[in-house]
Amino acid sequence: MSRTTLRRAGARVAGAVAVLAALSPAATGYVTYNNQKWGDGNAVMHLQLGPGGPLIDGNPNWGSAAEGALATWNQYIDRLQFRVVRDSTSSIGANNGISNVFWSSTIHGMSFAGFSAYALFWSTGGRIYEGDAIFNNALSWNSYRGPHRSPLLDFRRVAMHEFGHDLGLNHPNQAGQNVFA
Repeated sequence: MSRTTLRRAGARVAGAVAVLAALSPAATGYVTYNNQKWGDGNAVMHLQLGPGGPLIDGNPNWGSAAEGALATWNQYIDRLQFRVVRDSTSSIGANNGISNVFWSSTIHGMSFAGFSAYALFWSTGGRIYEGDAIFNNALSWNSYRGPHRSPLLDFRRVAMHEFGHDLGLNHPNQAGQNVFA
């Protein structure tokens, strides 16, 4: 009998995004959650972020910014690629076999408790089969480049961070590494 595992991770501050280190060619030792990983092929992400935009960085909407973050990951991963379903109407739910990307006031019914976004993935037998990315709709968001623009959170940077968790990556500093955005 296989056991289904739930792993979670979140970003407390947009400025603390460790993605830059993960995207470096030298970052081959990035830490996973108990060696949980996707199988070869595609991880299909259902973008359900609704309208919005244009954003500061020129993205026409939230989905476009999320798709750009996923495309960035695709440049650095090889046996797995993110694919998207734009403006998906699939049901949103925890452990429903669909990788949802959406805004919410809760994390599948639980409090954000100070997090700006949250990534959860579900796995069985060491294989991830679903990864959700949930963005706190009570906060001020946009998508931009350059330094932090208080009080706005940079959606694309936080999305890249959360999608790394959906891949099964842990925070590198939880394995003795120090990474700064």
